[in-house]
Amino acid sequence: MARIVLLHHIDDNFFHFNRRFGLRRKQSVFMMKSVLDDLARRGHRIRYESDPDRVSGGDLLILHVNLSRVPAAFLAAAARFPASINAAVTDISKRSYSQLLVVADSDWDGPVIVKSNLNYHGLPEVWHNERASARGLDAPYPDVRPVMDYDIYPRLSEVPEPCWTDPMRVVEKFIPEVVKDGFGVRAYIFCGAAERCTLQVAPTGIVKGEGIIRSEVVPVPPQLRQLRDRMGFDYGKFDFVMHNGAPVLLDANKTPSGVSARGTISHHIAQGNRTLADGLEGLLRAP
Repeated sequence: MARIVLLHHIDDNFFHFNRRFGLRRKQSVFMMKSVLDDLARRGHRIRYESDPDRVSGGDLLILHVNLSRVPAAFLAAAARFPASINAAVTDISKRSYSQLLVVADSDWDGPVIVKSNLNYHGLPEVWHNERASARGLDAPYPDVRPVMDYDIYPRLSEVPEPCWTDPMRVVEKFIPEVVKDGFGVRAYIFCGAAERCTLQVAPTGIVKGEGIIRSEVVPVPPQLRQLRDRMGFDYGKFDFVMHNGAPVLLDANKTPSGVSARGTISHHIAQGNRTLADGLEGLLRAP
């Protein structure tokens, strides 16, 4: 049985406590916690750490830092382990990988979307600032502010001038996937060789949360597996659309959530996470 260490940032709020039926239960919204719970039931030894300078003593390190850019100390910690997960994924800001970026004088004549350059609207960095301030420390990301909206414009000339110079925002080609009952976005979740992919549909071009009206299982495009390899992802979630028969990546996430804020998890998701646990075991056996 393997000794598996998950390394997260102290300000990630990887765990939270939920009171139910008078009990105080330690829970997590992150998908990897459910995966590791399954591996613990199989007999693997699981340990959670938040100090990159002192972490050691394991067969596999899972680098699980909920920031767009991973601090150097965490990368150095991963290098001390015989094997690691996602140690090659150092930057998931949109500017680091998006193939849809445009500038004001691009020759693109279609619609565009303005969104956050940082993952999850930049909120993880904002939360890190707040938690550091609560301890009397300087904000580690003083220039970060959240960008919550997705603004769509019919052409480049209609994008407000401040969007072009705002480091917190990017402007991308807007290439929606049109389906029979609305617009679709596909979610590809993977860990090692284990993977699943779903199409989610909403009546508007922004396919998010409560706006989703249906979902279905769809095949994984082989081009996405190749993209995973190029980006160094062992585990994570890719949001994408199909355009002219090829996948177009919209978002790459190395710390996906898998349960609600209350810690609930459906049977379908639980079964999918057990499959991801199989994939993680496969990474343990890999040479």
